[in-house]
Amino acid sequence: MTESKPKVSVQASAVTPGWLAAYVPDARRYDELLDEKGLIRPHWQPLLDQLTGDDARAVARRGLERTRRLIVENGVTYNVYADPQGADRPWALDPVPLLLLADEWRAIEVGLAQRARLLDAMLADIYGPQRLLSEGLVPPELVFGHPNFLWPCQGIVPRGGNWLHVYAADLARAPDGRWWLLADRTQAPSGAGYALENREIVEQVLPEAIRQLEVKRVTGVFSELREQLLHASPSYFPEILPFDKLKEGTIIDNPGAAFRSNWEWYDLSYRCEVDADATKVVSFAFDVGSPLMPGEWKRRGLPAQ
Repeated sequence: MTESKPKVSVQASAVTPGWLAAYVPDARRYDELLDEKGLIRPHWQPLLDQLTGDDARAVARRGLERTRRLIVENGVTYNVYADPQGADRPWALDPVPLLLLADEWRAIEVGLAQRARLLDAMLADIYGPQRLLSEGLVPPELVFGHPNFLWPCQGIVPRGGNWLHVYAADLARAPDGRWWLLADRTQAPSGAGYALENREIVEQVLPEAIRQLEVKRVTGVFSELREQLLHASPSYFPEILPFDKLKEGTIIDNPGAAFRSNWEWYDLSYRCEVDADATKVVSFAFDVGSPLMPGEWKRRGLPAQ
């Protein structure tokens, strides 16, 4: 998803013959492109103007070809572990992004941040005083019967007091335009890498549109990470650091990162918050874990040399 904040105010325009002549809206679903009167939503107009300024078919063909080429060149693949033929499948990416107005995304961001805080508080209670269990708000068998409940962590207080370092959600648009949350994601953030690749590729395929829509970017996160690692105790001298970009909102949470120091890889979790304009680091916290075994390097795609 791309947060759209067009520089120029544009009016909704009617669908013109030609490139959208065959487009038939489905009344059972929310239409991201057209409003209830069948007019193009204003925040889509700048992107559509760029996509249709030349021959639409040629623009679409060039965009798809460049997207596929960049995916292959960058080695972006995914695995379907239950499928014997599922290793290293090429990543599929639609080069035309989903555009959301900045105000709409802020409302989503507030709700997701609230939900993340709730889940973090639940983890702190489950591994701490367990009031949710004693008061009957959460069934004990749901917690203690879960294979991923970490018994040795009972009573531990993590550095910084945060249990949940990364949170993602599966969202879907309801027919009335509201948003549904379908699932919570709290695992190691492999999806963050795909999100980063998606943005990198779309920025190369549609550079003018990305600039015109004022898509937010963030700077200084990784230099801040390096500085804090250098001043950590014990001392580390990072040689290779993780690279994440802020896709939306103001916070990056990553508990499944790693960095290399003195030819050894270490587990790393960090949380970075930037200001509303995504130009200044407001806070930064991290936790260095144990050294990773060489077999784990290969499993996580970390270079040995």
